Amino acid sequence: MLLQLSVKNYALIEALQLEFSPGFTVITGETGAGKSILLGALKLALGERADLSSIKDATRKCIVEAHFSIANLDLENWFEAHDVDFDNTTILRRELLPNGKSRAFVNDTPVTLKFLQSLSSKLIDIHSQFDTDQLIEEDFQIQSLDIVAGQTALVQEYNLLYSQLQENQKNLNQLRAQQAEQLKQQDYKNFLLEELQQQQLENLDETSLQQEIQLLTNVDSSLLQLQQIIQQLDHPEIGIITQLHQANNQGKSLKNQIPGLESAIERLESLYFESKDLLSEFEEWEQKLEPDPEKLAELQNIWNQLQQLQAKHQVHTIAELISIQDQLSLELENQMQLDEQIAQLEKQISNITSQAEKIALELHKARLQAVKHLEKEWQQSLQQMSMEKAKFTFQITKRSALSQHGFTELQLLFSANEGLAPKSLEKSISGGERSRVMLAIKKSVAEKMQLPTLIFDEIDAGVSGKVAAQMGLIQQQISANTQVISISHLPQIAGMATAHLHVTKSEKDGKTSSEIRVLSPEDRIVEIAKMLSAGQVTEAATQQAKSLLQRV
Repeated sequence: MLLQLSVKNYALIEALQLEFSPGFTVITGETGAGKSILLGALKLALGERADLSSIKDATRKCIVEAHFSIANLDLENWFEAHDVDFDNTTILRRELLPNGKSRAFVNDTPVTLKFLQSLSSKLIDIHSQFDTDQLIEEDFQIQSLDIVAGQTALVQEYNLLYSQLQENQKNLNQLRAQQAEQLKQQDYKNFLLEELQQQQLENLDETSLQQEIQLLTNVDSSLLQLQQIIQQLDHPEIGIITQLHQANNQGKSLKNQIPGLESAIERLESLYFESKDLLSEFEEWEQKLEPDPEKLAELQNIWNQLQQLQAKHQVHTIAELISIQDQLSLELENQMQLDEQIAQLEKQISNITSQAEKIALELHKARLQAVKHLEKEWQQSLQQMSMEKAKFTFQITKRSALSQHGFTELQLLFSANEGLAPKSLEKSISGGERSRVMLAIKKSVAEKMQLPTLIFDEIDAGVSGKVAAQMGLIQQQISANTQVISISHLPQIAGMATAHLHVTKSEKDGKTSSEIRVLSPEDRIVEIAKMLSAGQVTEAATQQAKSLLQRV
């Protein structure tokens, strides 16, 4: 339950610290005094999005702390799973900094807003007068039905499966979209890949291919020039080799005649033998070279195809074509993997769907069994609030396919008076009736959920007199097991509470501030008397206030 609320530098509140007790606490005050501000500060501590305009003094940080007793809520493992220190008295703190940043803490451990909101949902439920619009929503109706029917664990199990199903279906749709896009291009990519593979690019060298084409293109003129070189080297009369042979023989005879000429004679001999080697090499090339028009045509065809492929793919080298070939091969391989992923995901979806359908069917049967009891329970609560002839009717049908709520499709019909056919809540319920219907639902939900704290923010809107007293009695009954804090303008409800807080607004030095204090028994009489008599403390109002307080 909520033990304490500490607020500093928030809206009209400079600083306050409130202690809360078990049972039924009422908060009263004139319109605009700051009751909603107090609730806004609490919501901030519970994880609501921060509004920097709510800082009273923009030069200082705003701090809101809410202390909760959680000893009996069995949350130790949940805290441990989220790596947050557990304490029987847990402190939720929010800080709004002047630089615009917001920080959240649980037991002095920094936490995310998501964690803070998740923890808060286990500790407290806040109902605003505007929340009565939830009554007409199927989500709220089914959620209330499941809580009262004791199906919370089964609903959580189904929600987990349905969430997995939605996520998997989303992923499957994305993969199928990729598959469809790839299939559009698959044939063309296959064609491109085959076209590149046919060239056996890995076995080609652009420079060597150019050289071979050049060689075969010029083979006739090359042979003629080789033959001329051979003739010049090996002509029996004027050839270089013949002349070098003669010169070499003459040099040998001079070797012993002219000292110091040995080196030159040796070089001459080397020239002779080098010339013979050159002749052999030229003769070998003469033997190897021969015209081959077919091979030349083949090589020129390969070269032309390479040029066309390079132009087609806007590249300039064989290496770049090989890179494109590898990329196409990888993309087509990924296509096969994508097909396998889709098949596996379809299998997962089928398995999860089977599990979800089984639980959804179990839920649907449990809801069918629970509605009669629930209709009766809610009608009994409404009878306590002067709606003796009110009647609830749950229309439950079974969907053919899974939805957020399983197979169940629900519409809550309502009739406030005897003789009127039940209609949808949207068409059949007035403002004051909405408040009472919502309180009846909250009563049964609070009993089943065993929620530690329940806050009503003017749930009594649109009612007065006897009905207001009866609504106060209902809240008093709820407070037997759940801490109830009710913000109200009605003296009948204020008189039912076991503790009474009063909010006032004052001005000092041109600044407006809100203050809140716990009323003593004597102060409660005065305050309720004012509520009864439009701010005037009359004898009759005082006696009536005492009468109201005697019911507590």
